[in-house]
Amino acid sequence: MVTETRWLVAAVDVPTSPGLARWLLGWLRPGHRHVLAYRETYGGLLIVQTTVARLQVDWFPGVTEADYTAELEAGGATVREMARSVDDGQWVIRGLTCVSIVRALAGLPGRWQTPAQLMRAISRTRE
Repeated sequence: MVTETRWLVAAVDVPTSPGLARWLLGWLRPGHRHVLAYRETYGGLLIVQTTVARLQVDWFPGVTEADYTAELEAGGATVREMARSVDDGQWVIRGLTCVSIVRALAGLPGRWQTPAQLMRAISRTRE
């Protein structure tokens, strides 16, 4: 069975912190240091992202894509829309990074290493 899904992907900035995280975030492009995916479903907003050590899936009842997109963009985020078709059971996620999770949800091939590279790839698929 083929499933059609549509996701909104947002590239956001995150504050730097002391130590390794600051070093790691230092080589990522400002404004594109983290990506997350979200979509409206079952009368609320489903948000999928990774944190330092886990996959985080949140559902917020009554929140719309339009409201959340406006909030993200007001904070300087870049938002792109992705649609995909996938055979059930064909979800392949390699690694647990924000990029690998969003890439799997969007159904994009390849191995982008930074959020900025992922957002460029999404922009190219929309053209």
